[in-house]
Amino acid sequence: MVREVEYRHSSKYFVLEVRPKENRCVTLAGFKYINGKLEDNYPSQLWDFQLKKEIKPFIDEMYPPQNHWDIYMNVLGTETLYEEIDNKNIPSYQEIRKQYPDKKSLKLKIYLFKDIDEDNMNEELEKIYRLIQLFREKGIQKYSMNIFYYEERMMEEKGRDIKVGAEFIDYCTHRISVTDKDAKTVLTPKDLEKYLVEFSK
Repeated sequence: MVREVEYRHSSKYFVLEVRPKENRCVTLAGFKYINGKLEDNYPSQLWDFQLKKEIKPFIDEMYPPQNHWDIYMNVLGTETLYEEIDNKNIPSYQEIRKQYPDKKSLKLKIYLFKDIDEDNMNEELEKIYRLIQLFREKGIQKYSMNIFYYEERMMEEKGRDIKVGAEFIDYCTHRISVTDKDAKTVLTPKDLEKYLVEFSK
């Protein structure tokens, strides 16, 4: 058990966070509703863990860890996907990617302490292009990615352990947002320029 049982009044269920014996790297939540119905989020938590294990080394290679503020990635499955899988034999993220390509999507957000200028802009677009190529190679068909760039001075002034929040929006200088639909027309890094947003100061 990770936390004590908690009752959520707004949703009207009890929730308990635990780690399964066979995979202690994954923390899941079990829910018991007042009508007696039981649910858990183990499949999504397992897939999130497997996704990070597969993709994060690639991200660390492109974006030095010292510039990371936060990386958020998860697998979103449709309701029909959870109905179709066998809860006693949950397939891996790599398996559902092949078996149910249109019933799950990947959401990726990267927050960086990185000053952007004309000298390194092309390099940053090249990195996003490499991510798109990675998704293509791995058969990740549905996804959205958002890369946020914050001034490097923020890390010096606020420290790197702060949580991402709207109160730091004044430090955010650029954002690149791309979906799988956008990426269909992306054939070179330069094609990503139109998805780059610069925030005025």
